[in-house]
Amino acid sequence: MTAQPLRRLPHDHQRHAGNRGHGEFHRSLRLEERRHGTDIDAERDSADGNAGSNYNVSFVNNTTGVITARPITVTAATNSRGYDGTTTAAATPTITSGTLAIGDTANFTEAYGSKNVGTGLTLTPSGTVTDGNAGSNYNVSFVNNTTGVITARPITVTAATNSRGYDGTTTAAATPRSPAARWQSGTQRISPKPTARRT
Repeated sequence: MTAQPLRRLPHDHQRHAGNRGHGEFHRSLRLEERRHGTDIDAERDSADGNAGSNYNVSFVNNTTGVITARPITVTAATNSRGYDGTTTAAATPTITSGTLAIGDTANFTEAYGSKNVGTGLTLTPSGTVTDGNAGSNYNVSFVNNTTGVITARPITVTAATNSRGYDGTTTAAATPRSPAARWQSGTQRISPKPTARRT
């Protein structure tokens, strides 16, 4: 691109430029030149008109800065399931107040307060936020949910065959079995033993 002749500043620009510092005058000149299409590269002047070179700057840190923990509220969600001998719940607690900062991840779970069948059971949330600071960047308030449900586990018990000699009673030595109930959770095992009646 062919450089255009330097345009003379209007009279008022010259007059005001004379009252400003040399650096200010040159910035005004460059602005005027760009405004009228001359091929001049823009310069990044500092406030001193010398790219900051008029100053030897020493930076001093301040060690009194404060960042407070971000408050959030985590509430357990409702959950309903059949009895399995544990207090686990599949539902995931939700953040009902506040939000996570971008890049952080919630890691919350919940559990029943009791393993037994019932309604209106308490579900208690727990967990933390993965924030690169062991969750310490958050002040978490946990809120229980009291709408949990555990229903009775259905089983079918079938009498086993039995054979014995006459003894004047109706007792039988065989043990009824429940193929659908052959499960174990912890130390609990179903062992139904109703009496088989001999006919």
